[in-house]
Amino acid sequence: MSDDTARAFEVHALGPSGAGKTVFMASLYKRLNIKRPELPFFVKSEYNTGLQLNRTYNQLANPDETWPSSTQQIMEWSFTACVPTPAGDFEPIQYTYLDYPGGVLTSPRGVDDEVIGPLIDRLKAADALLVLLDGQQIMALLRGERSGARYLELEITASLEIVQQSRCPVHFVVTKWDLLEGHHTLEEVRDRLMTRRDFADLIESKRSDTAAAIRLFPVSAVGPGFAELQPSGEMKKVGSLHPEPKNVELPLISVVPDTLQFVYLEAENSGGRA
Repeated sequence: MSDDTARAFEVHALGPSGAGKTVFMASLYKRLNIKRPELPFFVKSEYNTGLQLNRTYNQLANPDETWPSSTQQIMEWSFTACVPTPAGDFEPIQYTYLDYPGGVLTSPRGVDDEVIGPLIDRLKAADALLVLLDGQQIMALLRGERSGARYLELEITASLEIVQQSRCPVHFVVTKWDLLEGHHTLEEVRDRLMTRRDFADLIESKRSDTAAAIRLFPVSAVGPGFAELQPSGEMKKVGSLHPEPKNVELPLISVVPDTLQFVYLEAENSGGRA
């Protein structure tokens, strides 16, 4: 295996339409594309990738524009993690991230689609998976609303199936945390998710089958006060506040140690060598 291959991580997000995959990545890129003293690294990308993600973020951040539209095609974005050192920037890790229309995971025609099939295979073979859970639907679940239960029962089933068929570390990411913050805790979310048998059985089987880490993160692409949930269910940008992304970098920062630990433990358990 070459050094370049050894440093490349395929980190892909799972989630149906509305989970916020594109907005999450745009906010993540905005947070990590500048050196910040509180973060261990920053990222750089190809010009076209940066241009697209910055355009998406600018639309997201502009209170006079609509929210970015859902992804309509499969796209691949690559990033290089850069660690500042006194001798210059060290570039130890490369990330590849797939973005795709969330509807492909729930399409009944997906199994026969020559484009979707390879996409699903690639998602299953990822080095790490980020399962994006729509915070608006999680809030409905915590409130005992039928739409929240339906979300777990139907809409994320395909995502959970991909997780089941993968052996890599899995990070569950509750998006739109600004809706839940101050009203619910992450522990409440975890405990409520674990009352759903499919979810609880998946977590237990992953723990039994692999040494891969399983984590739960709360994130917000815009932070508190930037948007408010309307009675219609629409998220409306309000006031003149600027978005302040919260925790969006945590899932990615955790990928490297979790993946390296997983590879080491898999090799140790099999009696082989990493």
